Amino acid sequence: MHRLPLLLVLVLVARSAFAAPVVPGLDYEVLPGKFKGGPVHVLRVDLARLRIVQTDPSKVLQRSAAAFAKATSALAVANSNFYVDAAKGPPVGLLVGAGVVAQNAVRWYQPPTFTASLGFRRQDGLADAFDSLNLLHGPAPRCFTDVFTGSEWAVRGGVVPASSTSTDAGLFARHPRTVIGLSRDRRYAFVFVTQGRNVPVGAQGYTVVGAASVGHVALEYGAWDAVNLDGGGSSKLWVLALGGLKNSPTDGQERLVAYHLGVVAASTGAIPASCSDVPDGGATRDGGGLGDGGADGAAPDARGALDASGPADGLRGGDAEVQGRADGLHADEARGGRCSMSSSDDAGIDGLALLVGLGVLLVCRRLRPIRRPRRG
Repeated sequence: MHRLPLLLVLVLVARSAFAAPVVPGLDYEVLPGKFKGGPVHVLRVDLARLRIVQTDPSKVLQRSAAAFAKATSALAVANSNFYVDAAKGPPVGLLVGAGVVAQNAVRWYQPPTFTASLGFRRQDGLADAFDSLNLLHGPAPRCFTDVFTGSEWAVRGGVVPASSTSTDAGLFARHPRTVIGLSRDRRYAFVFVTQGRNVPVGAQGYTVVGAASVGHVALEYGAWDAVNLDGGGSSKLWVLALGGLKNSPTDGQERLVAYHLGVVAASTGAIPASCSDVPDGGATRDGGGLGDGGADGAAPDARGALDASGPADGLRGGDAEVQGRADGLHADEARGGRCSMSSSDDAGIDGLALLVGLGVLLVCRRLRPIRRPRRG
């Protein structure tokens, strides 16, 4: 008669070890990682409950994650876009924050590098992945209020890129990475921050392209599309309810950066009538994906952005290496992958816990109490 309580206890233990709900809609866990790259810190964000925001380009400051959180009421913070070496340095690639497009954005290297973008809309939580080749200075497709652009796709359409035509050597080297991604159904956003550079000892970090790509970790977690953001010593993950900084920065302390990613409470508002949820040839919530910028009616950029075979003088050479991370798969998604517990998963038991529970039940059914001789 003690079998059922025992089973329930083991199931609950398995669940608690799987992921820790921080607040409703926000989960945090640490993965052991792969390829000797080191631990991976992961946030899963339910976009039906929370929103992802970018630094407002009109309010750029080189600051800590805690300072950004205070300014934006963020529940969690990570670093975001690469940028030129200055306290208010221009971002690399399309950047939109609070509906404002950074008009001083530049490019590093020749495209297709720094054209991989993820967009988010604060009014309703809509999100998607798209190529921003012709959108360096906007406009943002589908009236996305917040856009993040990285050096390369870590995962694109459920596939980890096997190669890149970029001349950016950092894509092929091992470093700490920061990656933002989306689930296939676009309900969940994910932030991955990895260790590396022998912090902790033995952690080699991850590439963006190649066998040791962080994209493989992201894909196994459930990423359908994921973008490699700034990383190296800039990589950081800060969670308010968990005491602040969760990763171990390779500088020995948190690096102040100009651009941050924040997880905030959901907000609502009117969506401009000119914005279409499903533009012609565009994306749907099943992860169809937007095409490049030109496909969304935007004229090619004519501002003479910095397009060179390598970083221009003054760029942050210490972090010209790409960083990466991806996205997540909820237990109710159709594709077979890793299931993760969320505070919003009230309706059932996640896959791992269920398997543990069934295993215990089978063992219990095979056991029989030892019958001792009855003494007269």
